[in-house]
Amino acid sequence: MRRLFVAVLAAAFVAGPLRAPAAAPKPLSFEALRNLVSVREAQIAPDGSRIAYIRSTGDYKADRTDSELVLVDAIGTGRRVITHDRIGVHTPRWSPAGDRIAYLASPARGKPAQLYVLPMNGGDSAQITTVKSGIDGYAWRPDGNGFAYVAQDDPPKTKLPEDYVPGFPVTDEHFLTREPSKPSHVWTIGADGKGAKQITKGDMTPDGKIAWTPDAHAVIMNAKPDPIFAHLTKARTMIVDVGSGEAKPVRSDALDSGFALSHDGKRIALSTPRHGSAYLQRDADVRALADGSEVQNTAAIDRNEHWSAFTPDDGALLVGTADGVRNVLWRFPIGGKPQRVDLGEVDFGFDATVAHDGSIAFVGQRRDDPNEIYVLPPGGAPRKLTTENAFLGDYAVARRERVDWKSDDGTAINGVLTYPDGYQPGTKYPLVLDIHGGPVSTSI
Repeated sequence: MRRLFVAVLAAAFVAGPLRAPAAAPKPLSFEALRNLVSVREAQIAPDGSRIAYIRSTGDYKADRTDSELVLVDAIGTGRRVITHDRIGVHTPRWSPAGDRIAYLASPARGKPAQLYVLPMNGGDSAQITTVKSGIDGYAWRPDGNGFAYVAQDDPPKTKLPEDYVPGFPVTDEHFLTREPSKPSHVWTIGADGKGAKQITKGDMTPDGKIAWTPDAHAVIMNAKPDPIFAHLTKARTMIVDVGSGEAKPVRSDALDSGFALSHDGKRIALSTPRHGSAYLQRDADVRALADGSEVQNTAAIDRNEHWSAFTPDDGALLVGTADGVRNVLWRFPIGGKPQRVDLGEVDFGFDATVAHDGSIAFVGQRRDDPNEIYVLPPGGAPRKLTTENAFLGDYAVARRERVDWKSDDGTAINGVLTYPDGYQPGTKYPLVLDIHGGPVSTSI
């Protein structure tokens, strides 16, 4: 008996530890999907050492989404939540020196978002603004000693009866509009929350994205001519002098729907509609900021542009586009030819930022894995930093693959075929079509 026990023990060491058979994957249910975690707004520190991102979960009993700001090292370690008990956290931004993180959050449930700053050397967040209407967007001043922010005009001070409905022309607003839309304006404020000053006036309304020129003499914003929502199709990028509030378009002869500013402030990439409509395909149009003259256009890529940013040396433009059923990244040298960046099986999400060393933090997705935070080091392969949805490893996740066909008029079309769990070749199954609104976006 002793010899038999020794023989079995020796065999166990040779063959490896004895383990119970792996459990079969469980069917994916709606209850399981309630545990899905959403990640977005990957913000890499200027030195590339850390990434901050927004983590959101659903509270189905309270019928709300809870979000928090999470910090993770660029090697995937040291993950920690850094905004406990903050409500509706979003729009994180590193300070130019990387010693602080600003973000927007509500001071109480049902209250509009305000600007907060969290020091990275310890301590709690400091609330910077107390704007009645809340903050729509902001940007650090280049020296880190202040901000520019966008806020909607405060409501009128005159107290009106509760059931009072003012008369006004609806024009392009939706039919349920009950009061005139209020414009938003650009303000500046010190990093200590003092010295708030309104810069722009009138009906022109920024969309929330804003950037400083390197000399801090002007801010760049994309703005509509008035606050009416439907007039987003009339928006264009404006240069606003901080001292005088005077605003002028980067180019006066056309419209655009966003921008990316070079680090030296000499060039700007405008998101321009190729066919004149903001709802159709867009290109990144690189222009000189001084006179608006065109330097380069990404029409050569022939893909719908969703995101762009200049490389740290401003020698190339990074462009995120749709490509069939994938989302991909391109590197377009100024004066050169575009090259698609090899990301393997990872799709490039458009919540992306670039560090001084060229590292890119982004929200990536694989066919068998929901959104997670990735980092792309210069010349390397994308590396996944988070496993927020690791629980899905216990479930049978449907297999997906690209399919191609031609329409009646010969147009090449592609889509994504999702197989049912337990699919058996040769067996007929019901087919559900989910037709996206394209024609230039990827399928979802």
